[in-house]
Amino acid sequence: MSASTKTRCCWRRDLADFRGLTDRERSGFLLVLEWFENFRLRSELDAGRDAAKLFWKQEVLRADRPREKWQLEQWGDAMQWSRKGRCPTRSKTVENISNNLFSRETPWSMFT
Repeated sequence: MSASTKTRCCWRRDLADFRGLTDRERSGFLLVLEWFENFRLRSELDAGRDAAKLFWKQEVLRADRPREKWQLEQWGDAMQWSRKGRCPTRSKTVENISNNLFSRETPWSMFT
């Protein structure tokens, strides 16, 4: 993907409209999703699972930056939400996503 064809995803509006989060959770989601989006654009990666896995391994699970359990859980929830709830297709409404958002054993397992 060339620099001229990089696309910024429109998840911010979906996150603002999503009613399944507290304001504190929304702030945490915003932090990690912007971090991921910037990583993806810097690395010239298409949005998707492969980019998320690379981000998780290179940025989140860094040996020089130990993470708290709550961070990994919240950030994993945010990454899963972004896979299910954001543009461009908007085939699922953000309200329907909340039903199974937190229904997995380990939130970050999908990235390892």
